[in-house]
Amino acid sequence: MRAGDVLNWPGFLTGIRLGIAVSFPFLIHFPGVAVCAYAFALLTDVLDGALARHLGQESQAGAFADGWVDKILHVNAAWALCLHDQMPAVFLILLFTREMIQFVQIPWLVGPFRRSEVCPQLAQPLGRLTSVFQAITFFAVFAGQMPLAWVAASLTGLAGVGAGIGYFRRPGAHGFGQAR
Repeated sequence: MRAGDVLNWPGFLTGIRLGIAVSFPFLIHFPGVAVCAYAFALLTDVLDGALARHLGQESQAGAFADGWVDKILHVNAAWALCLHDQMPAVFLILLFTREMIQFVQIPWLVGPFRRSEVCPQLAQPLGRLTSVFQAITFFAVFAGQMPLAWVAASLTGLAGVGAGIGYFRRPGAHGFGQAR
Protein backbone atom coordinates (compact mmCIF):
# COMPACT_ATOMS: atom_id res chain seq x y z
CA MET A 1 0.00 0.00 0.00
CA ARG A 2 1.12 3.50 -0.85
CA ALA A 3 -0.25 6.76 0.54
CA GLY A 4 -0.82 7.96 -3.03
CA ASP A 5 -3.33 5.16 -3.52
CA VAL A 6 -5.74 6.80 -1.07
CA LEU A 7 -4.59 10.44 -1.04
CA ASN A 8 -6.61 11.44 -4.09
CA TRP A 9 -10.16 12.60 -4.88
CA PRO A 10 -11.76 9.14 -4.51
CA GLY A 11 -9.86 8.73 -1.22
CA PHE A 12 -11.13 12.14 -0.11
CA LEU A 13 -14.72 10.93 -0.63
CA THR A 14 -13.96 7.77 1.35
CA GLY A 15 -12.51 10.00 4.08
CA ILE A 16 -15.71 12.05 4.21
CA ARG A 17 -17.66 8.81 4.66
CA LEU A 18 -15.30 7.79 7.47
CA GLY A 19 -15.97 11.12 9.20
CA ILE A 20 -19.71 10.53 8.94
CA ALA A 21 -19.29 6.95 10.18
CA VAL A 22 -17.31 7.99 13.23
CA SER A 23 -19.69 10.84 14.07
CA PHE A 24 -22.88 8.86 13.46
CA PRO A 25 -23.44 7.84 17.10
CA PHE A 26 -23.56 11.58 17.92
CA LEU A 27 -25.76 12.43 14.95
CA ILE A 28 -28.44 9.94 16.01
CA HIS A 29 -29.72 12.57 18.48
CA PHE A 30 -30.73 14.67 15.47
CA PRO A 31 -32.80 12.30 13.27
CA GLY A 32 -33.06 14.64 10.28
CA VAL A 33 -29.32 15.26 10.28
CA ALA A 34 -28.62 11.53 10.79
CA VAL A 35 -30.70 10.43 7.79
CA CYS A 36 -29.19 13.17 5.59
CA ALA A 37 -25.68 12.23 6.71
CA TYR A 38 -26.39 8.56 6.00
CA ALA A 39 -27.76 9.36 2.53
CA PHE A 40 -24.73 11.57 1.81
CA ALA A 41 -22.41 8.79 3.00
CA LEU A 42 -24.07 6.37 0.57
CA LEU A 43 -23.66 8.92 -2.20
CA THR A 44 -19.92 9.20 -1.46
CA ASP A 45 -19.72 5.40 -1.60
CA VAL A 46 -21.16 5.36 -5.11
CA LEU A 47 -19.12 8.32 -6.27
CA ASP A 48 -15.70 7.28 -4.94
CA GLY A 49 -15.59 4.09 -7.00
CA ALA A 50 -16.96 5.78 -10.13
CA LEU A 51 -14.50 8.64 -9.75
CA ALA A 52 -11.58 6.25 -9.19
CA ARG A 53 -12.45 4.39 -12.39
CA HIS A 54 -12.96 7.64 -14.35
CA LEU A 55 -9.63 9.09 -13.19
CA GLY A 56 -7.74 5.80 -13.51
CA GLN A 57 -7.00 5.89 -9.78
CA GLU A 58 -8.31 2.45 -8.83
CA SER A 59 -6.11 0.70 -6.32
CA GLN A 60 -6.15 -2.21 -3.91
CA ALA A 61 -5.61 0.23 -1.04
CA GLY A 62 -8.58 2.32 -2.14
CA ALA A 63 -10.83 -0.72 -2.51
CA PHE A 64 -9.69 -1.99 0.89
CA ALA A 65 -10.32 1.38 2.56
CA ASP A 66 -13.70 1.71 0.83
CA GLY A 67 -14.89 -1.67 2.10
CA TRP A 68 -13.75 -1.08 5.66
CA VAL A 69 -15.22 2.41 5.82
CA ASP A 70 -18.56 0.99 4.62
CA LYS A 71 -18.46 -1.55 7.44
CA ILE A 72 -17.60 1.13 10.02
CA LEU A 73 -20.48 3.30 8.79
CA HIS A 74 -23.07 0.55 8.96
CA VAL A 75 -21.91 -0.93 12.26
CA ASN A 76 -21.87 2.51 13.91
CA ALA A 77 -25.28 3.39 12.48
CA ALA A 78 -26.85 0.07 13.50
CA TRP A 79 -25.30 0.14 16.95
CA ALA A 80 -26.47 3.73 17.54
CA LEU A 81 -30.00 2.91 16.38
CA CYS A 82 -30.11 -0.14 18.65
CA LEU A 83 -28.77 1.76 21.67
CA HIS A 84 -31.46 4.40 21.19
CA ASP A 85 -34.23 1.78 20.87
CA GLN A 86 -34.97 2.73 17.28
CA MET A 87 -34.04 -0.69 15.90
CA PRO A 88 -34.27 -4.18 17.43
CA ALA A 89 -30.92 -5.75 18.35
CA VAL A 90 -31.67 -8.83 16.22
CA PHE A 91 -31.21 -6.56 13.21
CA LEU A 92 -27.47 -6.58 13.98
CA ILE A 93 -27.38 -10.27 13.08
CA LEU A 94 -29.55 -9.85 9.99
CA LEU A 95 -27.68 -6.80 8.71
CA PHE A 96 -24.22 -8.28 9.16
CA THR A 97 -24.48 -11.95 8.15
CA ARG A 98 -22.18 -11.27 5.20
CA GLU A 99 -19.56 -9.70 7.46
CA MET A 100 -19.78 -12.53 10.00
CA ILE A 101 -19.09 -15.03 7.23
CA GLN A 102 -16.26 -12.86 5.85
CA PHE A 103 -14.71 -12.67 9.32
CA VAL A 104 -14.01 -16.40 9.17
CA GLN A 105 -11.85 -15.81 6.09
CA ILE A 106 -9.38 -13.47 7.82
CA PRO A 107 -6.82 -16.17 8.73
CA TRP A 108 -6.61 -17.22 5.07
CA LEU A 109 -6.25 -13.65 3.81
CA VAL A 110 -3.48 -12.45 6.13
CA GLY A 111 -0.66 -14.43 4.46
CA PRO A 112 -1.41 -13.37 0.88
CA PHE A 113 -2.00 -9.78 2.05
CA ARG A 114 1.41 -9.65 3.78
CA ARG A 115 3.04 -10.96 0.60
CA SER A 116 1.19 -8.33 -1.52
CA GLU A 117 -0.76 -11.09 -3.24
CA VAL A 118 -4.10 -9.46 -2.60
CA CYS A 119 -6.87 -10.47 -4.98
CA PRO A 120 -8.94 -7.73 -6.60
CA GLN A 121 -11.86 -6.69 -4.41
CA LEU A 122 -14.52 -6.73 -7.08
CA ALA A 123 -18.15 -6.27 -6.05
CA GLN A 124 -20.28 -9.36 -6.48
CA PRO A 125 -23.98 -9.15 -7.48
CA LEU A 126 -25.19 -10.72 -4.22
CA GLY A 127 -22.91 -8.41 -2.27
CA ARG A 128 -24.42 -5.39 -3.99
CA LEU A 129 -27.93 -6.72 -3.41
CA THR A 130 -27.07 -7.18 0.27
CA SER A 131 -25.92 -3.55 0.41
CA VAL A 132 -29.13 -2.34 -1.26
CA PHE A 133 -31.32 -4.26 1.22
CA GLN A 134 -29.14 -2.97 4.05
CA ALA A 135 -29.69 0.64 2.94
CA ILE A 136 -33.45 0.07 2.57
CA THR A 137 -33.48 -1.28 6.12
CA PHE A 138 -31.77 1.83 7.49
CA PHE A 139 -34.03 4.21 5.59
CA ALA A 140 -37.12 2.27 6.72
CA VAL A 141 -35.93 2.48 10.34
CA PHE A 142 -35.26 6.23 10.00
CA ALA A 143 -38.77 6.65 8.56
CA GLY A 144 -40.35 4.60 11.35
CA GLN A 145 -41.58 1.99 8.85
CA MET A 146 -40.78 -1.08 10.95
CA PRO A 147 -42.75 -3.65 8.89
CA LEU A 148 -40.70 -2.65 5.82
CA ALA A 149 -37.54 -2.60 7.96
CA TRP A 150 -38.19 -6.18 9.10
CA VAL A 151 -38.68 -7.38 5.52
CA ALA A 152 -35.60 -5.51 4.27
CA ALA A 153 -33.47 -6.71 7.22
CA SER A 154 -34.56 -10.30 6.60
CA LEU A 155 -33.70 -9.99 2.90
CA THR A 156 -30.36 -8.44 3.89
CA GLY A 157 -29.65 -11.50 6.02
CA LEU A 158 -30.58 -13.95 3.26
CA ALA A 159 -28.63 -12.11 0.57
CA GLY A 160 -25.76 -11.69 3.04
CA VAL A 161 -25.50 -15.44 3.57
CA GLY A 162 -25.34 -15.95 -0.18
CA ALA A 163 -22.79 -13.16 -0.60
CA GLY A 164 -20.67 -14.42 2.28
CA ILE A 165 -20.59 -17.93 0.90
CA GLY A 166 -19.79 -16.50 -2.54
CA TYR A 167 -16.74 -14.72 -1.09
CA PHE A 168 -15.34 -18.12 -0.13
CA ARG A 169 -15.23 -18.92 -3.83
CA ARG A 170 -13.04 -15.93 -4.67
CA PRO A 171 -9.54 -16.84 -5.73
CA GLY A 172 -7.26 -16.49 -2.73
CA ALA A 173 -10.10 -16.59 -0.21
CA HIS A 174 -8.73 -19.81 1.27
CA GLY A 175 -8.17 -22.20 -1.55
CA PHE A 176 -11.78 -23.02 -2.43
CA GLY A 177 -12.75 -22.12 -5.96
CA GLN A 178 -9.17 -22.04 -7.23
CA ALA A 179 -7.91 -24.13 -10.09
CA ARG A 180 -5.22 -26.50 -8.91
